[in-house]
Amino acid sequence: MTLRAVQLVAQRGGVAVTELASELQVARSTAHRVLANCVATGYVRQEHSGGRYVAGPALYEVPLRMSSAVAIHDVVAPILTELRTELDLTTSIGVLEGRSVRFASFEGHGAQPLGSRLGQVRPAHSVAGGKAMLAFCSSDELARRYPGRDLTPVTERTITEWDEFLHELRMVRTRGWATSVGESEPVVNSVGVPIMTASGDSVAAISVAAYAPRLGTDSEVLQVVRPLVGAASRLQWLLYSSRLPAPQLPHDGSV
Repeated sequence: MTLRAVQLVAQRGGVAVTELASELQVARSTAHRVLANCVATGYVRQEHSGGRYVAGPALYEVPLRMSSAVAIHDVVAPILTELRTELDLTTSIGVLEGRSVRFASFEGHGAQPLGSRLGQVRPAHSVAGGKAMLAFCSSDELARRYPGRDLTPVTERTITEWDEFLHELRMVRTRGWATSVGESEPVVNSVGVPIMTASGDSVAAISVAAYAPRLGTDSEVLQVVRPLVGAASRLQWLLYSSRLPAPQLPHDGSV
């Protein structure tokens, strides 16, 4: 019944308790328990008390159907390639997998290009793309991902204090972009922006990265923010105007 409930939410965009009870031919109380289980696992969320149940962040982590892989490649790859050419930086798209981010990317150019992050998995709290997505998670969603509020130190600069991390996420949510300065790798800096759904969920992030000291000053960061936001907006519009699924990555990181 739980799987059927998730399928209905995905197909219809949302369901009410009475609607699910009718569809499953069960009592309203049973339908409510099924939806409560879906909420607890993050696959659905309730818009407001008494409101309909809609897709939750975990639903976007379901791997892409093979039939959609070509369509996603056609949408994502040209935008990342264009952004890499414009900024001359390693450019990536990342998606959340629990408390980690899986990357697919295009290697930058220049004198010291940062290698591709194809298929790499990094702790979400330590990279710009991860923070860009986590900033738009609800308190319940953050609690689901970090039940013990444990933030593993990756480098000496990684934020490990929970209150400090929440403050960082509030800043990211306010300005719409995130940075990581030596927090995931001591000599790597990155900037990321989220890709949002119409309901306000972050389903992916586009980011650029370079070896320090590049992207280490406010002026350098601001120079890449506008192109990043523009690329994310284009990808967001193309994905959802074309009714394509959110960009979940194969485990080899290919796009």
